[in-house]
Amino acid sequence: MNDRGVNQPRSGGFVNILKDNPDIAPVTALHSAGPAWHRNNFRPIIARFPNLRALRLCNFNGRRKILSHMLAMAYDVPGLEILYIENLGIHDDGQDDQDITERLFDPSTPAQWKLKEFSIVRGCIPPVALPWLVSSLELLTDYAGVSLESLDLRPGSERLPSTSLPSWPGVPSFAPSLRHLGVLLGDIRPTTGTTMTGREHMLGFFTALPHYRSLRSLCLQYDLREAFGLALSLPHIPPPRFPSPSFLELLADDLSATEEPPFPLEHLTLVFASPPGWLVEFKSGFERLAQALVGDVDRLHVHGIARRYPRLSRLHVRTSSMETVARMGRNERIERYEKERAERDVEHREAVGLMLERFTRAGVHVEVCMD
Repeated sequence: MNDRGVNQPRSGGFVNILKDNPDIAPVTALHSAGPAWHRNNFRPIIARFPNLRALRLCNFNGRRKILSHMLAMAYDVPGLEILYIENLGIHDDGQDDQDITERLFDPSTPAQWKLKEFSIVRGCIPPVALPWLVSSLELLTDYAGVSLESLDLRPGSERLPSTSLPSWPGVPSFAPSLRHLGVLLGDIRPTTGTTMTGREHMLGFFTALPHYRSLRSLCLQYDLREAFGLALSLPHIPPPRFPSPSFLELLADDLSATEEPPFPLEHLTLVFASPPGWLVEFKSGFERLAQALVGDVDRLHVHGIARRYPRLSRLHVRTSSMETVARMGRNERIERYEKERAERDVEHREAVGLMLERFTRAGVHVEVCMD
């Protein structure tokens, strides 16, 4: 579908298929749409999917108002429970769209909002959009009396990733009901090291984390794209090497700060937007995290002491560098990086595996992915 609606050939053809095959729409569970889209243009097709429960929207670009229209569209679908948005590009036009969300529903009519899972991954959104988005989700869930169970907000930022990431908006009203939470964090700038703004954002998030009392799954993405991109674009500058990222230490401190675990964590995912070689430098941070999550493994085996987080069954550690490489074009440094990365892939995997051995010995399934 394009921005001129369902009267275009391909969109019209899709509608005709639904008309000619009435048994298709009632059983459809997932529908993807992209890239040019508007709430009013989308309504004629959505109306033909009465049992729609999950919707994936990909590759959209526009002003901040597009987020309001996406929430409005989710409100238009009475049974929609999952909304997944990928590669969203928003240009901040400086307009406040809060009133748009407030006009989504009529308080005199029954609430239609049923959303349980909401995700925005990849793309670029301005820092001001995240607090507004969380506030809008609060408004809708409170009005409808629906418990949001999964929230994954890991887009990029419109400007420098590590210095303009939005601050986490405190503790939303739906925090106690969340079973999964995904967040993008960053506090490193290649020219100056740790930034106070990024560190304050990170501390704000970790301060709020214990209030998410139902969390089973936590995904933290640590953003080093700016530093890595600079290293690739300036061949005469040696690639920077960082000590253990502070967010691992802050996470460990937070998870061990209370006498009892703040939530029944089962699955922890850590994504590093950096080359695999940098992860090898984070050994001390992982040791501190292991102490917080599984404790002294030898004592566990000898004395039968329960782990602090007994439900923790899976740790997924991933590096993500090729997306940054693909955006940089070609130069001598990039070609050399790709060659060295391929040659040292096994070495890096073995080194990271050894760093995480304590988790494995404690019975946690560890998965390491490097791309």
